[in-house]
Amino acid sequence: MPDKVMISLIQAANDVHWDGPVQAHKQKAIEKHIKLIWEAKAKSARRICLQGIFYGPYLC
Repeated sequence: MPDKVMISLIQAANDVHWDGPVQAHKQKAIEKHIKLIWEAKAKSARRICLQGIFYGPYLC
């Protein structure tokens, strides 16, 4: 087992206006996060954490 494990924390802004349809939020966020996950993997990430609500409108 390695002494060090690379961890990636991903937090991204939403690309859809807050009043857009939920399905549009989900689709755009999933596409964006898949790209970010592959980028983290390319940088040797072994564990990848996403923000709590990453694929839906979050109005707080």
